Amino acid sequence: MLESVNIFYQKLKKEKIRKFMQLINPLPTFKDLQILNPALKAVFWDMDGTIMETEILHVKASLVVIKKYNPDFNESLIEIEKNMTGRTDSQFFQTYREKGLLKELNIDQFLQEKNDILFTILNEIQPQEIFSEKIRSLLIELSTNHIKLAVVTSSEKDIAFAFLEFLDIKKYFDHIITRADTELNKPNPEPYFYATKLLGHDPKEIIVFEDSQFGITAARGANLYVHHANWYQDSTHPKF
Repeated sequence: MLESVNIFYQKLKKEKIRKFMQLINPLPTFKDLQILNPALKAVFWDMDGTIMETEILHVKASLVVIKKYNPDFNESLIEIEKNMTGRTDSQFFQTYREKGLLKELNIDQFLQEKNDILFTILNEIQPQEIFSEKIRSLLIELSTNHIKLAVVTSSEKDIAFAFLEFLDIKKYFDHIITRADTELNKPNPEPYFYATKLLGHDPKEIIVFEDSQFGITAARGANLYVHHANWYQDSTHPKF
């Protein structure tokens, strides 16, 4: 079985994302954000699909694990992405357990295998394949203007830190909040309540960038203004 999984993974690797990541929809400027919120003091960023277009990497890694234990599994990458977008790994895992898959694994074992594959993928790609430098420029501009920045993600801590360090942007964030930091995760608002308390700002002084409906629901539940982060999204392939 392992040999067939390796062959499948090699085939999957050939499905490149983009040689250079381009923004499909406009990214707001600092001036745009000031107009949206003249009291702006902090910006919260979702990570996957917002800061960087890594969701397809999570999809590929999960598909390899599923195929390892269920060789006849035939859902497409797009179908898996629909089940993954905005959800935690635990929620995704439970969805496929309910379909009668991955019975050989518990959530910790699934995460270990999936994350091992993600780290392998990370060593095989270039930053420009998943990240637009326009995002870096906005992060620098916000930091220079003393706007506090935080990542609020449902990803695992090790994975979140690895990707942010890979892109050399971890240094711009005052706080990085991952799924381990709160008991409940998106679409529950707890991660955003936690982030707001951590930074010590009034909700009216914060803008949130989110790309998924789960994330938008979480931010709005914490009484925060949400800007739909659709810059990586193709209008013919919406997230929701």
